[in-house]
Amino acid sequence: MSTLERVAKQRAEAVTLAFTAKDGHSTAKPSTAGITIDVHKTAQLAAAAKRETLLDRVAFWRIENIPLQYKMNKIALQAYLEKNVIKGWKLPKDADIKFNPQTKQYEVIAPVAGEGVHMFQVTSALDKGMERPGTITISIQPTPTNAIIGKAAAEKAQATANMLLKSDIKMMQNGRRVFYLEPQEIDTLIDIIPLPEKSAIEVRINPERVQAFVDTDITNTIARASRDGVALVNPTTGEKLVLQQGQPGQKLTASKQLAAQITEALKTGKPIAPEITVEEGGYSEKVFTGVNRWAEVNLTQQMAYMHLDDQVIQSFQISSGRAATPSDPGEWKVYLKRALHTMRGTINGESYVVPNVPWITYFNDGEAFHGAYWHNNFGTPMSHGCINMTLPDAQMMYNFSYIGMRVSVHY
Repeated sequence: MSTLERVAKQRAEAVTLAFTAKDGHSTAKPSTAGITIDVHKTAQLAAAAKRETLLDRVAFWRIENIPLQYKMNKIALQAYLEKNVIKGWKLPKDADIKFNPQTKQYEVIAPVAGEGVHMFQVTSALDKGMERPGTITISIQPTPTNAIIGKAAAEKAQATANMLLKSDIKMMQNGRRVFYLEPQEIDTLIDIIPLPEKSAIEVRINPERVQAFVDTDITNTIARASRDGVALVNPTTGEKLVLQQGQPGQKLTASKQLAAQITEALKTGKPIAPEITVEEGGYSEKVFTGVNRWAEVNLTQQMAYMHLDDQVIQSFQISSGRAATPSDPGEWKVYLKRALHTMRGTINGESYVVPNVPWITYFNDGEAFHGAYWHNNFGTPMSHGCINMTLPDAQMMYNFSYIGMRVSVHY
């Protein structure tokens, strides 16, 4: 680094920006607010000025006669001001598009005018302050400002996005349609990206999300999921308790190729109906060693946990009691187990009869862990007070529990 650059760097390090506005103020180093001081360019200008006269060549040149050169990132500066200085302003809102699940179409969100920052207020203060570096005070007054991204840009993006929703993409297996991408599913594969620097909105297919969709939604619909074998071993007696038999699963063949086909079809608008196949997979065997078994239900999380000594060996998403018929928090003990039973009763004047309920583990009056074959809305309270689980999860809890086992229910 030359002598001139070192001097310019020292002067740049002395610069602090003090922003003031009607509702706030903030102090920052230039780089924090999107302002970059160009030390090299400043030194170049100083060197050019130094060569102009014989006196400059003989005398020691004073760099403070040359203003520090800077560059402004307007987007970064605007973000800094919105966060730290102009939080109370009614800022303009850009036009946007949003998927409506009722109409299954993208709709335009209109732009809204507001109060903004005229960048001349910033640049004029910077130009003057860079001549004598130190604390540069920048006073900002609100200016009536339109949104950067207007309605026309949003309508253009809307037309593009809605065309994508019409994509005809289905999967075939042995000549039969087994999966079809609905508009609401295509929506999850689309990125809507505001581009304020271009006053535009970009509509883009996200290949990583397409791959994840293939590996989860499509795979789980078409292929059989595996289930781990789970067993407990008593370290004292060596007794082994099998909680769940392992079940081999399936997976899609050439899932990456399928994801690439879907991505290309969405980009080009061409319909596809690829024939897909599945292949057999394996499963894992989990063996846990311990003695003390107990179960936990977190009503806030809508989760149940199996504990073995000081370790959680399994967790499940559940559905507890609804607001009108909540599950009771407390410390309980398992008192009855039924592999299959018709559950009936009356709670708050509401009668119910549910036949053939599997894998029931009672722990508090009529409240129990059990399988729920009538819904798949786990994670949301759904029951009359019981702990609803999927059938395989309820069977594992049934196998895990014993009469007298502790069950802790809490929020």
